[in-house]
Amino acid sequence: MDEDLYHEMHREEYLAMLEPVFKKYTELFQSTNLLITKSGYKLHSVEIVGGGSRIPRIQQIIEKVFKLKPQQTLKATESIARGTAIQSAMLSSHFRVTDYKMKEINNYPIKC
Repeated sequence: MDEDLYHEMHREEYLAMLEPVFKKYTELFQSTNLLITKSGYKLHSVEIVGGGSRIPRIQQIIEKVFKLKPQQTLKATESIARGTAIQSAMLSSHFRVTDYKMKEINNYPIKC
């Protein structure tokens, strides 16, 4: 026997339900920002890619924590392609690339 399920939810209810998840993201961004600051680095920009980048609340959290408006100038596939090209050039003996390190500074799992 098939039964349709219908439930109406207002945006305020939805955001309230997700508040624990947003809190975890806030903690992740704060700890990341702290590690960056302690390392002596200064962020020039924050680029966000993927499905979460379309969530206004996530954008607000990023802007509040990093004091920078998040940018969305790259598509996900484009950012992967650029990162791969840069890493390949860095490993190649045929190209000269400005020295810089790419390092994961925070391995913080988000569990919902």
